[in-house]
Amino acid sequence: MVQVSRSYTYDSAARVKTVTSNWNDAQHPATLYSVDPSIGYFPSGAIRKAILPNGLTESSMYNKRLQPCRVEINSTSASFAQCTDAVPSGNLLDFTYGYNLGSSDLVRCGQPDFHALLWL
Repeated sequence: MVQVSRSYTYDSAARVKTVTSNWNDAQHPATLYSVDPSIGYFPSGAIRKAILPNGLTESSMYNKRLQPCRVEINSTSASFAQCTDAVPSGNLLDFTYGYNLGSSDLVRCGQPDFHALLWL
């Protein structure tokens, strides 16, 4: 039985850059997750854009309070500039989150709005 392990590489700011596995064959790519080197992180350190092993792009967006407002997976390498950006072409998954300001707290989460959900 093969012992499967994961390895992580980090950039100069100690943020995860890639995740790799020693289980590497035709069905199991060695690189499991790669953060985009050009716009991969927000100033807060949160991941903005990453590439998955099947070539799809995962992108995230946060509001002014650093609360997640969009998480999306697409096949066109698109990313967001703001929470209200249009859904990009090649979209496979898009989660949009809204936050309702309440009288007793300021982080009450609204109902998520699931624009598109396709299973491949």
